[in-house]
Amino acid sequence: MTEARIADRVPTKLELETRTYWRCRRGVSKSQPFCDGSHRGAEFEPMRLTLEADRRVALCQCKRSEKMPHCDGSHRFLDLRLARSVAFADDRMEGFSGRCARRHC
Repeated sequence: MTEARIADRVPTKLELETRTYWRCRRGVSKSQPFCDGSHRGAEFEPMRLTLEADRRVALCQCKRSEKMPHCDGSHRFLDLRLARSVAFADDRMEGFSGRCARRHC
């Protein structure tokens, strides 16, 4: 399976009403984090998100969360994963804590 495109490196925090939403899994929707049908013809299908009550949610935009559709902080480790996948030298990773530099984490 092809890996989803990273739509953003931070979650989208929203106040959502009680109802069903369709969330983009592919990462190409123009109305992120929601589906706009851009997945048609691809191996990705939108994810149903049904809320039983109005609430504030933090929706994953990096598409790597283990708790999809909710953010689990996986975006904090994207740079570390990229560094490992392109085989950066060990000295380039020295001092990298894997912690997010943004305040929301």
